[in-house]
Amino acid sequence: AEQSSNETSSKEDAVFNKAFSKTFDSFKSIIPKRQEKIDFDTIEELLIESDIDYEIIEKAMDGLPSNISRKELRHRLVMLFEHAPEVDTTNIPKPFVELIIGVNGAGKTTTIAKLANMYKKNGSKVLLGAGDTFRAAAIEQLTRWSDKLDIPIIKTKQGHDSSAVAYDTISSALAKDVDHVLIDTAGRLQTQVNLNKELEKIVKVCNKALNGAPHQKLIVLDGTQGRSAVAQAKAFHEIVGIDGIIVTNTVVV
Repeated sequence: AEQSSNETSSKEDAVFNKAFSKTFDSFKSIIPKRQEKIDFDTIEELLIESDIDYEIIEKAMDGLPSNISRKELRHRLVMLFEHAPEVDTTNIPKPFVELIIGVNGAGKTTTIAKLANMYKKNGSKVLLGAGDTFRAAAIEQLTRWSDKLDIPIIKTKQGHDSSAVAYDTISSALAKDVDHVLIDTAGRLQTQVNLNKELEKIVKVCNKALNGAPHQKLIVLDGTQGRSAVAQAKAFHEIVGIDGIIVTNTVVV
């Protein structure tokens, strides 16, 4: 049990280090390792420059002394992410429908593939819906993942009604006793009125196909976008109500 706990802790450390890699690099660039303490104002300034929301900075810095050790700062930052809400895994609907939304380039399609692969490895029957009919490339990309993972997909041609794809995907999942449905949507900015009305329509049509669907509306955010990603999440939540957030670390080469 102790070994399992240590392994879990190591994984959490790895995720934390990756998420805050830019912030830690900023610290290292101006603070030598030999320096034991860092003054409060310097830390606050670095966190602001790292584009962290000021409410989070206030929570992180609240109650800390004027001079802070690296260990104290790290512990405080970790504490902010320790208390995630528990997810009730009992009485999960079948099929369980997840609608994936977000702006272009955040990694939606790749995230769908990763989720689908995870569900399949856990023994679940999965179905994909290529609801991004705005870009032909999006349909092709999800189809390639479908072929690679050997997971069926419901799709149509570019320009067709994306809500119809969502309806057909859920209907097919009901007929084929599928466990998990993952529906892609077109990348859109929170300011694009027409596309966001389309998103509202997709949500309503999903509910017509299966009462209560989509059971989760997940937004995929690029973690390198800082506070603009927070603004995206808030805006989309006002449009359709977001149930969960997936933060990616996209790199353009």
